[in-house]
Amino acid sequence: KGVSHLISLGHRKVALIAGTSKATVTSKIIKGYKRALKDFKISSDANIISYADYDYQMAYEKTRILLKNNPSITSFFLGGYEMGPACLKAVKDSGLSVPEDISIICYIDSEIMPLLDPPITAIKWPYYDMGKTAAETLIRGSGEKKRIIFETELVVRGSTSKAR
Repeated sequence: KGVSHLISLGHRKVALIAGTSKATVTSKIIKGYKRALKDFKISSDANIISYADYDYQMAYEKTRILLKNNPSITSFFLGGYEMGPACLKAVKDSGLSVPEDISIICYIDSEIMPLLDPPITAIKWPYYDMGKTAAETLIRGSGEKKRIIFETELVVRGSTSKAR
């Protein structure tokens, strides 16, 4: 949802800063990122995909490096909420504005996102429903494998706008 939203706003250079390269969720984020680009017939560029191990300082540094080496980047999709404030600060410290120059979306929403300036657009996950379903499944104890897909919600805030 996040990458598609950025593309719908006209962004064609969407950088990705993911968590750790070894995490299963990271491979799913990258797969979804590449699928969204492909759906809109945009080539994936390995030079604008980076990893920050869910670390604030590393996300800050990776954002600065990506912006310096790839000035055509117009947006960032971040694989974790920890990286939102870091990316926002790095963009501002690079002399750019959010969302006028760079748009930002986080893969996971948190309580801090609406408090930032500007508030960061993020994907809201139904944690209560996920936990309830997991508990009910454990209590039933059927042992049967079941794949359940939960709907997420894109919470649009002030960190996204049409591409420059």
